[in-house]
Amino acid sequence: MEIYRDRSPDQVTQLSRELEEAELRLGQALLQHFMIQTKPLLRRMMTRKWLSTDEDFKQLLRRTQELRDQCTHMCPPQAQVFASELHLRVVREYLSPLMKNNYSCRSRKHQRAAAKLRDQWAQIRDLFLDMRSTADWLHPAGDHLSNIIGQKNTSDIKTHLEALVKDYPDISKRHVAAVLFFRGVTRGRERQLILQRVAELKRDVRSTGNSEAHQHALFSSIPAAASSDCLAYTPFSCFSQLLPDH
Repeated sequence: MEIYRDRSPDQVTQLSRELEEAELRLGQALLQHFMIQTKPLLRRMMTRKWLSTDEDFKQLLRRTQELRDQCTHMCPPQAQVFASELHLRVVREYLSPLMKNNYSCRSRKHQRAAAKLRDQWAQIRDLFLDMRSTADWLHPAGDHLSNIIGQKNTSDIKTHLEALVKDYPDISKRHVAAVLFFRGVTRGRERQLILQRVAELKRDVRSTGNSEAHQHALFSSIPAAASSDCLAYTPFSCFSQLLPDH
């Protein structure tokens, strides 16, 4: 095409624009088809079945790799935009079941779940690095959540909240409450202290500002289950006097 640019620059520019738009439309169609195909697989993440078998996740990776191979002939700019959009959607849908209160780990299963989440997250990260996704801001999310889920002592969870809220200021108390539910922390004083700490950290982030983190949205696009505990979102100061001293 370059040999014709000097002779007919306007026509070549118009043709290039049309080809780019057609490639973008094709990418969106492929993306939509992929998400429909993988929805049943992603819906079963973070469940009892997910904890006991890797089959759904392996299928997800396999189909993502197949889609990557289908897009090898995309022009580099469009391929990178496509990979970044796919990266965001896969991550968002992978984490969505975690926020639905569908499963709660018992009998130390939370440590196994945390290890599995960390391992699968690394595989997702490596796959999209290979696809040259620019959405590297998504990388820390899985590790932050694994740190919270895998803590042996509930009281130690608070030490991992600051990094999570700093990197993802759009995360809400409901999201954290859902992560705690999955971890097996469904009630109690420590749960309230953790949620109170989330609220404090979010206020700090708003006051100090983190322009880079605020440019992105991950958790705000993931619905979180409403807590069955009516006190979950009550300010801690309202009932702290009712709690025993320790």
